[in-house]
Amino acid sequence: MVALATCMSVRLLAEEQKYEPNWESLRKHTPVPEWFRDAKFGIYFHWGVYSVPAYGNEWYPRHMHDKGKERAGHYYKHHKETYGEPDEYGYDRFVDDFKAEHFNADEWCDLFEKAGARFVGPVAEHHDGFAMWGSKATPWNSVDRGPKRDIMGEIADAARERDMKVVATFHHARNNLWEQPQKDGSLKWTGHYSHVKEHFPTALDDSERAFLYGYMPREQFLDLWLAKLEEVIDQYDPDLIWFDSWLHEIPDETKMKFLAHYFNHAEQTGQDVLVTYKQEDLPQDVAVLDLEKGGMAERTDFTWLTDDTISLGSWCYTDNLKVKPTHVVLHSLIDIVSKNGQLLLNISPKADGSIPENQRQVLLELGEWLDEYGEAIYNTRPFETFGHGPTKAGKGHFGGIALDKPYTAEDVRYTRNGKTVYAIQLGWPGSGEKTLLKGFAVTDDQPMTEVTSVEMLGSDDKVSWEQDSKGLSVTSPSNAASVGAPPVRTHFEPTIESLQHYQCPEWFQDAKFGIYLHWGAYSVAERGEWYARKLYIPGTPEYEHHLATYGHPSEFGYADFIPAWKAERFDPDALLALFKQAGAKYFTPCAVHHDNFDLWDSKYHRWNSVEMGPQKDLIGMWREATLKAGLRFGVTTHLSRSYSWLATANQSDESGPMKGVPYDGAQGKASGLYPSNDGQEPHQRAPLNAPQEWRSNWAKRINQLVTDYDPDLLYFDCSVPFRGEDRGQTGLEVISHFYNSRPQGVMCIKKRPWQGLYADGIATVDYERGLAEHLMAEPWQTDDSIGSWGYHAEKPYAEPDLVIDKLVDIVSKNGNLLLNIPIKADGTLDEEAADLLLRVGKWLDINGEAIYGTRPWHVYGDGHRSIPAYSLKSPMTAKDVRYTQKHGVLYATVLAWPNKDQILELPFVVSTFNDIGRVREVSLLGSETSPEWEAHPDGLRVTMPSKRPCEFAYVLKIEFEVTPE
Repeated sequence: MVALATCMSVRLLAEEQKYEPNWESLRKHTPVPEWFRDAKFGIYFHWGVYSVPAYGNEWYPRHMHDKGKERAGHYYKHHKETYGEPDEYGYDRFVDDFKAEHFNADEWCDLFEKAGARFVGPVAEHHDGFAMWGSKATPWNSVDRGPKRDIMGEIADAARERDMKVVATFHHARNNLWEQPQKDGSLKWTGHYSHVKEHFPTALDDSERAFLYGYMPREQFLDLWLAKLEEVIDQYDPDLIWFDSWLHEIPDETKMKFLAHYFNHAEQTGQDVLVTYKQEDLPQDVAVLDLEKGGMAERTDFTWLTDDTISLGSWCYTDNLKVKPTHVVLHSLIDIVSKNGQLLLNISPKADGSIPENQRQVLLELGEWLDEYGEAIYNTRPFETFGHGPTKAGKGHFGGIALDKPYTAEDVRYTRNGKTVYAIQLGWPGSGEKTLLKGFAVTDDQPMTEVTSVEMLGSDDKVSWEQDSKGLSVTSPSNAASVGAPPVRTHFEPTIESLQHYQCPEWFQDAKFGIYLHWGAYSVAERGEWYARKLYIPGTPEYEHHLATYGHPSEFGYADFIPAWKAERFDPDALLALFKQAGAKYFTPCAVHHDNFDLWDSKYHRWNSVEMGPQKDLIGMWREATLKAGLRFGVTTHLSRSYSWLATANQSDESGPMKGVPYDGAQGKASGLYPSNDGQEPHQRAPLNAPQEWRSNWAKRINQLVTDYDPDLLYFDCSVPFRGEDRGQTGLEVISHFYNSRPQGVMCIKKRPWQGLYADGIATVDYERGLAEHLMAEPWQTDDSIGSWGYHAEKPYAEPDLVIDKLVDIVSKNGNLLLNIPIKADGTLDEEAADLLLRVGKWLDINGEAIYGTRPWHVYGDGHRSIPAYSLKSPMTAKDVRYTQKHGVLYATVLAWPNKDQILELPFVVSTFNDIGRVREVSLLGSETSPEWEAHPDGLRVTMPSKRPCEFAYVLKIEFEVTPE
């Protein structure tokens, strides 16, 4: 009788609390269920038809149609060259290739469970319009087409069997291709497939394809948007529905209908559900705020979510996808939880349904840490303070802070569960080291928190501690090296798989501009750095010059220049002071060129600058001066070519009066400088198969350079050397030695498979005199020169405006510029080179905030895609603009001063582009007079003041009411 009455009362209560589609009613719903606050960590995945091309990112279906915008032109070019024109080979053609033949929901959810996730689910539908469930609302779904499987259903069933909550993420608000009213009353085609309407309108003649592309009246689309959500709710009972941006374009009336349906359904199923939103797309007392690739700078009183991806680039799988090391993901999770947040981590499966091994490894290592220390994460709540430490993260993608900064043992984060407080160090301080936990310090707002005991999770050792008003001082035990730092791979092995855990460090990404130089015995001849090779090649200008100036190579060879190289006026401190004044943040002299002469105190090669020539440890002197100047120090090495490159010394003239007379190398002179005469082809490329003895000596010399001179940057003038029978193993061993010696080191290699082994992700790519035509996903470097690489008395120098424009262009595309300065044999620069550096430095003094510490924006700029590699003067005009961003500020660098009364138009700086917000202020760096500007619907329009603030490129500083992503 009592049970029956109880049951009846519950039903009546549920009916009374039924939600109506209005904000007053919907606010009765509890927006944050306790299970969500306890769970902390979830996993979802971008996986769909867009995974098939495996190119660029998950926006491929949009960008493949964009042949008019420079930002995404490479997508269209790739699609056209690989598949054909988009109106002939549309995105719909990829659907049949999305087979998911290796997809196994149980195996996936086993992995997610081992990773420590408590809520999981798919991207139910992305912007592309393809539904990952058996939909009746759209024919474009995974049951009727493509894999012909219910992805949403299979994942939901497998997750619930493992007591994990189910997530469904929706990105489909952007799918509608429609004419959107603008503020000025005009109509503009918008939506994920807007470029189809602009460039390939006939592709919409196919009614089924047009439906996929969202080409329909607005009211029809809004009904479809809602119907898809209701299908997933009614069929799969998701515990969490997550929305991407563009939800603000959905009318409140439609959103409220969705929320009422979802909340009422949850009442019927007995679920505690939640909805997430971005920016200000839903009321905070109805749903949970989500920050894409971001976090909070401080602890918050409200619960929030971060969605981030395991990769460093695309959210979906691509052929060159690079993943974050485990410690980066883990430290992000810890920081988020300490500030009252949760993490939803994206992974990127392949189109066939397999999860790449490097992503699996990160998930398993993350799970290992959570198995050991999860009590400090799950079911916790924030402490009085989130933490402390020196690491300050930058601005995130959609507000908040970025979560990709490296943390240290000095960074501490706190959580609590009841009366237990957890202090998590984000690095191991070392055995017996003291750490002051300032979270326990006495303040005006926080009295003494009495600590009764302290223990180290994962360690049986007794912890020594003492407490006073400054905080809790804890001494780390001897055997808990994994506490605070995750049990992840910290040692690099000489394999491609291991080296692909390399991450380009923040210091390099912040530096942007470095200087290096080519200096050696070849500088004596003043004919460039290839003189050592070409003096032995009849018919070249170098051979003719040598014959006329020094004599025949059989009598006076390259080795004879070494005694003449004195470096008698070399003043490294003065040169580094100049380089610093020029604005360089790192300096990397050439330690050994193709001429096989070491510029350091070499233990494994007698042909070096200490034993011969200058009789100085030049690299040691450079390093001391560089560190004294406060710059990062690196070295470039060009040695791997020498075995074949310098073999020209082992030849003789094939005609003429000296025919058959062996050059000095062939006579056996300078043994060890010239490579042994093994009959190798004297080509200019890196040797395919150098002898084992040569490879071993190469490795010893480079390893000694790393060990003794501790460079922050190591550069190979090739890919990984010796790609033949060695298969690059010798080079991989040297790179792993460098990474293990310098955890914050930068390894630069060339993307030249014909000059060695190359694999994506093992190092930072360097492009010699190369400029990217589009924004690059990973940090990269261009090494370029103001003239010849080695000093050449007859080669002119570039104009300073060209150097500045190249720097700006490179930085806008996520790169660094390493600029070579030719130096004379005596160790001095000529006046023209010094003046160029001072003019570059003067520009950076005024405009450096648009360069240093910046990151690329969504687009690199307007105008010409790149600058010709071998020009001396910049061809750029006032229509050429490049963008960078930092701390919520956008910088637009105009590469030439506009004509009088010319209005600059910045079409990407418009509030409808990626929700950047309204422009609040525009200023001109270095100018006391602000430019006139107008935030026009077609972009920002700017009129410059009458006076130029500097000699070259001009930087507009643009500030917003809402931070640009």
